[in-house]
Amino acid sequence: MLCVILQMHLFDAIPFADPQVALEAAREEPPDYLISDIVMQGMTGIELAILFRARGPCLQGSPLFRPAGCAGADQTSKGSRAYL
Repeated sequence: MLCVILQMHLFDAIPFADPQVALEAAREEPPDYLISDIVMQGMTGIELAILFRARGPCLQGSPLFRPAGCAGADQTSKGSRAYL
């Protein structure tokens, strides 16, 4: 749903159902932002953020991890620390 809203406002938003596929796509074409749920199949949004940052210099600069979806305060603060 968020992707559709962003596209309606002329953002080039690309949805991914698989976090691993998103990581590979980001390596080929680094995004301006990473918007992710915390709770996903296969890996958490926190794990995705850590792997995203570790994938190479092209992904360590400006991309922003913004947790979306439901998560406890402990998960959200852990994710923020991991990203920073």
